[in-house]
Amino acid sequence: MEKFDLSQKENTRFWVFSPDGTFDLRDEDTKKPLSDLDLTIKHLILVEQREEGRDDWTLDDKVIRSRLVADLKKQTEATDAGPSDKKIVPYNLRSHSDRPRDISSGGPTHGLVGLGNLGNTCFMNSSLQCLSNIPELTAFFRSGNYEKDINPHNPMGRQGDIARIYASLVDELWNDDTRTSVYPNRFKSTLSRQTSLFNGAQQDAQESLQYIVDCLHEDLSRVKKKPYTEYKDPPEGTTAQKHADDTWALYRGREDSIIVDLFHGQIRSSIKCPDCKKLSVTFDPVVYYSLPLPTNNMKKLAYTFIPYETNGRPSAEKLIISKNSSVEELLKKISEQVRVNSEYLVLVTLYEHRVTHVRKDKPCDDFSDRDRILVYQTAQPLEDRKFIPVLVYLRKLKDPSKVVTLSSGNGTLFEYPFMLSLPAEGLFARKLYHLVFSKLGRKLHAPTKSGDGVVKTEAMEQDNPNDGENRPPGSIVVKTDDEDASAAEDVEQVPSVPDIFTVSSINAYGSMENQRYQNVAGERVTFLPGREHFLSVNFEEAALKKYWKDTNDMPAEDLRWAASGNRSGPTDLVELRDCFQLYTCPERLGQGNLWRCPVCKEEKAALKKLDFWRLPKYMFVHLKRFQYSRFYREKLSTKVKFPRKGLDLSELLSNPLEVPALYDLVAISCHSGGLGGGHYWAVCKNAEDNAWYKFDDTQVRPASDSDIENETNPYILVYRRRTVGGGSAEVNMEVE
Repeated sequence: MEKFDLSQKENTRFWVFSPDGTFDLRDEDTKKPLSDLDLTIKHLILVEQREEGRDDWTLDDKVIRSRLVADLKKQTEATDAGPSDKKIVPYNLRSHSDRPRDISSGGPTHGLVGLGNLGNTCFMNSSLQCLSNIPELTAFFRSGNYEKDINPHNPMGRQGDIARIYASLVDELWNDDTRTSVYPNRFKSTLSRQTSLFNGAQQDAQESLQYIVDCLHEDLSRVKKKPYTEYKDPPEGTTAQKHADDTWALYRGREDSIIVDLFHGQIRSSIKCPDCKKLSVTFDPVVYYSLPLPTNNMKKLAYTFIPYETNGRPSAEKLIISKNSSVEELLKKISEQVRVNSEYLVLVTLYEHRVTHVRKDKPCDDFSDRDRILVYQTAQPLEDRKFIPVLVYLRKLKDPSKVVTLSSGNGTLFEYPFMLSLPAEGLFARKLYHLVFSKLGRKLHAPTKSGDGVVKTEAMEQDNPNDGENRPPGSIVVKTDDEDASAAEDVEQVPSVPDIFTVSSINAYGSMENQRYQNVAGERVTFLPGREHFLSVNFEEAALKKYWKDTNDMPAEDLRWAASGNRSGPTDLVELRDCFQLYTCPERLGQGNLWRCPVCKEEKAALKKLDFWRLPKYMFVHLKRFQYSRFYREKLSTKVKFPRKGLDLSELLSNPLEVPALYDLVAISCHSGGLGGGHYWAVCKNAEDNAWYKFDDTQVRPASDSDIENETNPYILVYRRRTVGGGSAEVNMEVE
C-alpha cells in the first residue's frame, strides 16, 4: 500500500469487486485480517481516496460507479492472470470516457488530468485547462516544434523560460502516464518570478490567460529584430480593404508567432467628429474580445423591419442599446443589422394599428415596453427633397359615401401601414393609384382582364420604372425640368387600375380623412413640405372580402424578450449575441476619454464604433462580469446563454471577404462566488474523443450535454472557427 497515501483514514475507503460482478463497500471490514474476508484470487480490492477539500465521494455517483463496474468486468473477462500478475495502479474515476478503458494502462484518452490547487490557484488551473484543450497549440508543444521558435534575445520575452515550462506542463497533462492529476509547482514558481499575479492571492482567470498567452507569444516570436514602423494615414481614396491589409502587413512584420497564427485578429475602429463630421478609421489588432454585459443602463428593444421592395417580407429583430442613445444612434445600429443605409430608414411606434410617433430625436429610454417599433425602408434617402416618405394606412369602410372618422364607427384600420416614396412635385392621382396598386399587388386577388385598360396583378407587382443598378427596388422616376411641362400628358400613359379601393389624405393618427383623391388622370396630388404625410387606402367591406388576401406577414412580437431586460432590476438572461451587439454598439466618448479632432483641433465627445474585420482561428471571448469604479465594485451575475455550435458573427463583420464567420465552442472557464474570492473551473472538449469534461482542480469528470447547457455563468468562452468546408478540422494529438 506504499503506492497510496493512507495517512488520512477518514478520506479513504475500501471496495471489493467479486467474480460474480457484485461491487460492495467494505468499510466495516477495514480492521479485519484478510484471511477473515473470504476473498479469492478472483476478487479485486479497490481503495477509493476522497479528493482534498471535498465532502462527497466519487463512487457515490451511480453513473460513475456503474461505468467502473463495466470496466472491471471487461478487464476480468480479458485475462485469467493470478494475483502475482496484478498491479496496484491508480484509476481516475472522474476521467472516464464512453470508450472502453484498460485500467492497467490508464485508458486511451489523453489530457484528462487535473491540476492540483497550490493555494488560491484555481484561476490559473482553469485558464491552463482551456489552453491545454486547444489542439493545435498542444500539438505544437508536444511535437517539440516550439524549440526552434524560442527567441532568447527578445527584450519583451522571458528568454524562453515560460515557453519551456509550459511545454513541460503540457507533456505532463497529455503523456501516457497514469496519473490522475499533477501539481504545477514549477510552472507557478516560474511565473511568480516574473509577476506578482501568481503570488498567492485569488486572481482573475482572464488576466491569467492573457499573461500566459502574451508571454508565450514573446518567447516564441519569429521576428528576431523588430523593424521600426510608423503609422501614416492612408492617401485619399484608399479602400478599406487595402488600408486594413497594409496595416495588418505592418503588424505581422513586428509580431509573428504561433500565438498570432491562432489567436490574433483585427478590428475596425471608427471615430466621427460630432461637429465637422470628420471620420477617422483605424485597423487595430485584437486577441481578447471583452464583451460588456447588459446592465440597468441598457435597454432591450424588439422591432420589426419592413423592406421597401414589394416582395420583401417583414422580419423580427432584436438589439440592446444604451438608454441614453439617440434615435440617430439607434438607426445606425439597426442599419448594421438589416444591412440598409440609415439614410433610408424611418422609425415609428405603433399602437393598435395607429402610428403614435415618428421618432427622430428622442432618447431610447423614452420607448415604452408596450410600443411596437416598426422600421421602414424608403426608396430614396430621406435627405432627397425630390421625394417624400409617406405612410399609408389600410382602412375598411362601412359606408364610403359618408365622411370617414374612426370615432363614428364608419372606418376600421387593419393590418399595418406600409411605406411609399412619392415625388414631391408633379404627382397625379392616377399615378398615385398605380403606385398603391403595385405595392399591394401580392396582397390582392385583382382582376386579370386585358384589353380594357385593366393591368394584370403580376405586371403591377413587377412594375418599377426606375429600376437602376444603384437604386432600391420600388423607387420612382423623377422628371427633369424639360419634361415637367409634359407631366400631365405623360400621366395619361399610366395604366389604369381596378376601382376596388380609394385613396385619401389622412391625419397622422389615422382617424380623420382630409381629402379623397379620384382615380383620374387630371387630379394633382400635392404635399406640404416640412411635415409627416399620411395616406389611407380605403376598401368597402364587399371589395375587401372579394379582393383582399388574408396574408398578414407581420411577425409576432417578442414582448417578453424586450420586457425581460427593461425592468428596474438586473437583466435575468441574455444571449451571447446581445453581448456582441453591445461590443459593436456606437459609444459616445465621455469626459476623460475625449478624442482630438484633427480638423477642429479640439477635443470632442466623438462617436466611436467597433467592427470585426479579420477574424482569428480561435477567439477568446471574455464576459466583463467584474465592474469597478471609484465608488463601487460588483460582480454581474447575469446569466448568459451561449451556443455550442454555429456562433454566427457574419452580421458584425465589415469585411465581406471574411464570410462565413461560424464558430464552435471548445472550452469554458467558469466562476462562482463574489468579488473577494469564489472558485474557478473549466469545461473543455477533448480533441481525441470529442467528449466534454469538467476540470475542477484535481478532479476531472465527464460533462453531459445538460451540464454544458445549464452552465449559464461563463466567464471566458473559447471558440474555434469552422473551416471553409463547414466543419472543424481534425487535429492529430499523437506525438511520436
